[in-house]
Amino acid sequence: MFTVLDFNGDTWQLCCRQEQLRYCYTAIGRPVAAVTTYTAAVDPAGRLHLILALKDRGLLYARWQGSQWLVDTLPRNGIILAFTLNSSGQP
Repeated sequence: MFTVLDFNGDTWQLCCRQEQLRYCYTAIGRPVAAVTTYTAAVDPAGRLHLILALKDRGLLYARWQGSQWLVDTLPRNGIILAFTLNSSGQP
């Protein structure tokens, strides 16, 4: 589970703890100032997947692909019940 999502200028710092292991991802890019909450998962290949809830009740799905972030808009006013990855690492 990710325990930290810190925006510092153009840097995102995401940290995760699983038992004794700790993983941190640092992403560079303009953070979304309107983020209220987020849910994250890491697939078996180590790629980060995020669902971001925004102040205007919108939802974004972001994933790391190659050397860039891909972002998709999800239906407005949706509710995040769970976020899991299948055995292929797909959400």
